[in-house]
Amino acid sequence: MKLSTEELSTEIEKSINEALASKHKGLTVKSLTLIKESENNYSGVVTISNVQKDSSNYDIKVIYDGENMKWEIPNLYIKLLSIEVEQSVSEYFISKNINLDIESLILIKKTENNYLGKLTISNEEGESKQCDIEVITNGENTNWEISESSDALLYFSLSKEKRVFFNILRNSFN
Repeated sequence: MKLSTEELSTEIEKSINEALASKHKGLTVKSLTLIKESENNYSGVVTISNVQKDSSNYDIKVIYDGENMKWEIPNLYIKLLSIEVEQSVSEYFISKNINLDIESLILIKKTENNYLGKLTISNEEGESKQCDIEVITNGENTNWEISESSDALLYFSLSKEKRVFFNILRNSFN
């Protein structure tokens, strides 16, 4: 017997929370609303909150045939990937004694495993610049590269009259 939309919502919420707990501790489903679109297709909105109780809404698509259920939250993956990349870039800056802060990162999907974006960084004086960044991931490993021609990094490196030279910032993390 097929679950009702409300029962399906409860099961999907449990499944999302399990997926978040395995890789993104501190994120939980605050609410989930599903609407039946057709025989096996549902759509809705899921609200995800973090440990600081900040929350964001994401569209969700669900396919459920009475036995198997599959859910997808397309924009959540990009958001989580952005958070991971921001953290990795920040750790890289710290490890190289580069005193820059990350203000924001916006990624767009180029291909299945490739994302392009703009990374906004600032120095101690509060000056902000944007860098081009490319992210390649296979779900397990993620590599990022800040463009060699990034004027922002050159500007910040030379603005403090430090002899910090680097061709391409590259890093990867699991």
